[in-house]
Amino acid sequence: MPAVSEDRQTEVHALLQLLLNHPGLEGWARVCMSLLTLLEGIERFMDAEDEFPHRELKQIVDRALAAKDPNATLLEIASLQAFDYRVMSEQNRELWSPLDESLPQFQARHGDNFRVWRAFDAHPSQRTVERWLKARVSESGEC
Repeated sequence: MPAVSEDRQTEVHALLQLLLNHPGLEGWARVCMSLLTLLEGIERFMDAEDEFPHRELKQIVDRALAAKDPNATLLEIASLQAFDYRVMSEQNRELWSPLDESLPQFQARHGDNFRVWRAFDAHPSQRTVERWLKARVSESGEC
């Protein structure tokens, strides 16, 4: 899907510019970029284009920029649909942990010996993702 990759790059750049152009949200731009790097490639397995992480992030950022407390709204990132997808190695049944390792890294370790499905709950949990987000944004002194 080369078009998805090109579209993704353009859309990610626009998303980051939105955050960088709003004082106090620069740390969120770095966090979003880190998260999108970790989730890169999950789009290939997703059911619909509006679920793609960068597209969902854009919707959340748009809402945040219109909100009185953008930082609180940006925590909605923890509910991205990408976290409902599981990737598991068929060799050793290892489950991909999207906050610890990028999907390309996981795939490089397991080759084509993995399977992907959509679960009914998030992995990691929304609370865990929120803590991860807050820790990274607070590292930049912006939350």
